[in-house]
Amino acid sequence: MTIQVVTADVLRDARILILHMGRDFSFDDCGRAFTCLPAEEPGAPAEALVCNLDSLLGTMTHRLCVGSPPGVWVCSTDMLLTVPSAPGISWDGFQGVRVIAVPGSPVYARNHGVYLTDEQGLVRDIIYKGTEAQIQQCAGPDGTVPLVCGIVFFSSDAAEQLLATHVIPPLDACTYMGLDSGAPPIQLSLFFDIVLSMAGGMTEEDFVKGGSDASVRSARSVLWTALRGFPLSMACIPDASYDYMTTSASDHIRSLTLLPGSASHLRFCKTAHSHVDQPCLLEDGSSVTNCLLEGAVGLAAGSVIQHCHLQWAQHPSHPRPALLVRAARHYEGAEQILVRQAVMSSCQFVTVGQSELPPLGHWVQVACPARLDLSGGWSDTPPITYEHGGAVVDVAVLVDGCRPIGARVRRIPAPELRLVSLSGAPPSQAVMELVCQELEHLQDYCQPHAPGALLKAAFICTQVVQFPSQKPLRVQLMESFGSGFEVHTWSKLPHGSGLGTSSILAGAVMASLYRAAGKAASTESLIHAVLHLEQRLTTGGGWQDQVGGLVPGIKIGRSKAQLPLRVEVEPIPVPDGFTQTLSDHLLLVYTGKTRLARNLLQDVVRNWYARLPSIVQNTDALVSNAEECAQALRQGDLPLIGECLDRYWQQKKVMAPGCEPLAVGHMMDALRPHVHGQCLAGAGGGGFLYVLTKAPQQREALQQILTGTEGLGNFSIHSIEVDTGGFSVEVVGCDTKDGARPGEDRAV
Repeated sequence: MTIQVVTADVLRDARILILHMGRDFSFDDCGRAFTCLPAEEPGAPAEALVCNLDSLLGTMTHRLCVGSPPGVWVCSTDMLLTVPSAPGISWDGFQGVRVIAVPGSPVYARNHGVYLTDEQGLVRDIIYKGTEAQIQQCAGPDGTVPLVCGIVFFSSDAAEQLLATHVIPPLDACTYMGLDSGAPPIQLSLFFDIVLSMAGGMTEEDFVKGGSDASVRSARSVLWTALRGFPLSMACIPDASYDYMTTSASDHIRSLTLLPGSASHLRFCKTAHSHVDQPCLLEDGSSVTNCLLEGAVGLAAGSVIQHCHLQWAQHPSHPRPALLVRAARHYEGAEQILVRQAVMSSCQFVTVGQSELPPLGHWVQVACPARLDLSGGWSDTPPITYEHGGAVVDVAVLVDGCRPIGARVRRIPAPELRLVSLSGAPPSQAVMELVCQELEHLQDYCQPHAPGALLKAAFICTQVVQFPSQKPLRVQLMESFGSGFEVHTWSKLPHGSGLGTSSILAGAVMASLYRAAGKAASTESLIHAVLHLEQRLTTGGGWQDQVGGLVPGIKIGRSKAQLPLRVEVEPIPVPDGFTQTLSDHLLLVYTGKTRLARNLLQDVVRNWYARLPSIVQNTDALVSNAEECAQALRQGDLPLIGECLDRYWQQKKVMAPGCEPLAVGHMMDALRPHVHGQCLAGAGGGGFLYVLTKAPQQREALQQILTGTEGLGNFSIHSIEVDTGGFSVEVVGCDTKDGARPGEDRAV
């Protein structure tokens, strides 16, 4: 079996069906999807019980999905669905998203959802438990209304856009990774949050305001931006029927004893997969499934028994699937705790001294370069880095002439913590503001998706704030500093750039916070402090990003196969003038693609623990390639460096299959004749591609090449140059100008 990472390329040609489970169901431990139906299939290849999932799979595969273009079908499993063999859906000229409806009575619609459409069949609104007048608006000439039946089809383009939103806050908190880290879940409705954003009758203001709280309103705003451009059409299937499986016992019995309509591909029967000694004792309107009834066992109308021998109910003893999944996640949670404890051993290499406390109101500002990983990445990832040993060649780089990542901290009179995230370097607009006045406001510091989590963790890891503590926050701040603190952070790089933003930002915050609190920490201490912070934050990750952004110039970082985990950094000396030569031959191409797979790190760690031979051998190759790349840099050999980059990209693809989107592959193919080597930065999957050109100063030439290549989307080309100065720390007055630029830094 081949497991594919979900990328835009997979969505382009695939026909994917997602059957989603609902809440717990009183009448079956395994939920509505696995509720047994009183049906037999004589033509099936093997005799087996028929559950609702079987019925829905048959309906979707052989009836509804037939003839549809590539894309993603989403189908609820909380209803019994009957569809004729030829549903009559036309896909000519289809674009966007399509909902499937079944005709129902206005009376039934009072407790359900209905679609309001225009004359072209485009959905204008979704009405749930509407008034009689609202429901009547939706009625067709025959008096029936189109019921929401839990089925939606997303075209490939729409599915890609929707999937890309799961890395954008606050929608990233909807993923299981967000839940595992303790982030408060955002509960969104497929129909009333996602699908409704495309309804023609909605305005942005009304749609966003309709969110139940601030986080849902923020999520709705993201969904509106991503999906609003897609047309939302409806196909109502004549002669189809839909029966929602309620929690009412009488409704459930009626569903299992009422014969399906003639359009159904199933045939319900009074006794299914059962042996009954005296079937004459079973009244019409009763149902027996998977039972052995011996002797004079009678059953009255309106009675249903399943999985019984005589009158003894053999309740399934196996745990629910959800519990099995949870057990597997507990084992993985235990592994994460062990890794966390191992990485925490690096704390002994964090040494903090004392320095002068800056004046009240004066900003301590830190500006950091981005980093390019030239080889060895993934070998720095725990537990690989301390079980195998790692080596990564990194370069600190300016992007379009500036250091794109930064933070600033100042002391303020109020004994509180003000946390601000800016959209760009100061004085840019704030996109997140948070005030912490009590220690309990910091307790979600270990939940990466919580607002301000990184900044809260930084206060705790630098020990500016003691947490937990019996001493209130304001008392701690006044006793130690006579003030509170205000922190601003920014990055000019797009989300998922692959240039190490989050770890470098953590380093910038800790450097500025140490200095603003009258403390001093070396670069080596900051590298290990960021490892500590990311473990406390529960995001994990390796050490290459902070090495790349906090240590100037070109270097190789190494860690030995041992604990305590210590990162040692060696600057790579290069021939005179070669640093400028390298800058002249390096370019960044923003691919316009967002990495859709967020669990690449988790998959790599799982494969490492499985000791898959391909992963172990590839890890050996990553480390040896890093040493070869370092040697090529010492020699100033551009073609040899390019070979290392190409080899590194192949190694990344072994480590994290699916990290090369099709459009990026086309881009690399178009550039290959003009470059010594190229590689996607970081984990891949999107973000930035860096290229080592054969000729210097090739920005305009590459722009022309890529502009003439079809199917690349919204790419852009950026200049990069090696930053030999490293990150800057400066203490400025109360009113600071725009972010520090190279050559303007005043280190203190």
